[in-house]
Amino acid sequence: MSVEFALVERLLDGWRFQLGDDQVAFRNHVYRLIHYTRLIYPAISEDEHHLLQVAATFHQVSIWLDGSTDYLQPSAERAGAWLARHSELCRRGLEREQAILNGIIYCQNRLRPLTGSGFDLAEAFRKANWMEMFAGHLRFSQDKAAIRAIKSAYPGAGYHYRFTRLVMQRLRVDPLAPLPMMRG
Repeated sequence: MSVEFALVERLLDGWRFQLGDDQVAFRNHVYRLIHYTRLIYPAISEDEHHLLQVAATFHQVSIWLDGSTDYLQPSAERAGAWLARHSELCRRGLEREQAILNGIIYCQNRLRPLTGSGFDLAEAFRKANWMEMFAGHLRFSQDKAAIRAIKSAYPGAGYHYRFTRLVMQRLRVDPLAPLPMMRG
């Protein structure tokens, strides 16, 4: 089960100092999201898989790189800028790929399902993110054994604890401001 994605590793390697002690926890979180998304959306194309790797790696990175729990916009902007610098990955055109990437990142915490054509990847990622938030206990009808295998291959390594601590720090500073996962 333990698979390494070169694109994810390339991105994470560039942030190893900013991620610090959270590097393994963040890496495993990204890999769980990718595998949960692929579990939910097995018909993913190669192009979508590349975009998924970018989205999963960038989706919350602003928390660590910018020191902000208001991570959606800065993470999406970082992802879009990175994609613009690596447009060779954009077989469907840069603007279209950036729009899909923005949809994935901005809708990751959405409570209601995304409907309509063109939202398959974003909807699968949204569900994967909710699965991850609930440590695989929310399954969206996915096989328990498959989820267990993913969690075993990419253990939490303190990710949920660290994320909760960061959110609690934010609440102490600005308790009335809605957190990104409570918007939309």
